[in-house]
Amino acid sequence: MKYCEYKPNCRMHPSCTTDMNNRRRWTVSLLCLLVLSCCDDHVGMVGNVSPYAFYDLNEAYKQPHNVHSLSISRDSSTTLPEKLNSLTYLRYLEWNTGYLTTISAVIGSIPQLEYLDVQYNKVSVISPEIRKAGKLVELDLRHNRLTAIPDEICELDSLKYLGLSVNNISRLPDNIHRLSKLNTLDIRANPIDKQEIERIRKALPNLKYFYHD
Repeated sequence: MKYCEYKPNCRMHPSCTTDMNNRRRWTVSLLCLLVLSCCDDHVGMVGNVSPYAFYDLNEAYKQPHNVHSLSISRDSSTTLPEKLNSLTYLRYLEWNTGYLTTISAVIGSIPQLEYLDVQYNKVSVISPEIRKAGKLVELDLRHNRLTAIPDEICELDSLKYLGLSVNNISRLPDNIHRLSKLNTLDIRANPIDKQEIERIRKALPNLKYFYHD
């Protein structure tokens, strides 16, 4: 593991390391800097990220039109709340509570969502409605309990980064080749054999960064 050659502690690159206890202190700063950062090409997060960041759901619901970034670390919900669809300008959603088990259908009704980070949870179910999250550029599902990912993820035409490491996935969807814009894929620490790795490599020949065991 090493630091990103483009930016120290750049959390957008899966090979970068960072102290998990400090990560939220600089999440918003990084979001604001992304417009000027070369990490856009490196992994895929794109410009005009708003500094309107919230850390509390109740406060966010009071100002739905002002919420562009939402980072939740303390919530015992096992599924994403339906009320998230009221946050019509939400572009960045980080939900790292440790309790989440299901990415529910609401994920397909957040129209501006570009970045979804649900690392370090217990996610085992992803709703097929995720196919409607057509603006998603980055999807971080690392450190969860997935045994498979739905075919519908391969309908995300804008997706550039897909993080799947530390799950229990043995095979990716047959239509993985449809992710034509994907430039970074992390499948480390999954029971994926060499044959499947070669199939993925052939299906996604344009990957810039492919992390596997």
